[in-house]
Amino acid sequence: INGAKEVFKMHNTLKDFFTKTLKYNFWAFEVMSDFVLEYKIQDDYILKQLSHTLNANKVWLSRIQGETFKIDPFFVHPPITWLPMMQSDEAKCSQLLEFGPDLETQIQYTTRDGKPHELSLGEIFFILINHATHHRGQVAARIRQMGLEPPITDYPHYCGLMTTKA
Repeated sequence: INGAKEVFKMHNTLKDFFTKTLKYNFWAFEVMSDFVLEYKIQDDYILKQLSHTLNANKVWLSRIQGETFKIDPFFVHPPITWLPMMQSDEAKCSQLLEFGPDLETQIQYTTRDGKPHELSLGEIFFILINHATHHRGQVAARIRQMGLEPPITDYPHYCGLMTTKA
């Protein structure tokens, strides 16, 4: 827990932390999406994992808004549609961070099996980031199994790129 507190101190506030890490998360998805399109990857596993990330985002963002979004968690979207979908999710997250409820606000929702549950908005943002990271790792491993070198999507690399842009 002390380590997590130190990370949060570096970003002044949790809002700053989530603003920065969500931007990173969306950037990393874009890099992976571009790779899939560039190499014309048709591997079912890769397409399923990256589509699943998008589907989960839609479900969580709907829950935040008090809505229900039902979709097969592993419904596969055409890769050409991924970037616009992720950009829409990024815009919603940015709006929530800027104008939405506090990160501590409890979001009540119903789980997939019909049980009532609640998590804070901050916890949901953490889930979005952690979930996407998990599946990017799976996809990177699969890309290596295919004999290719996956794109670099780690956080230090992103920070270096953002420093270079500034």
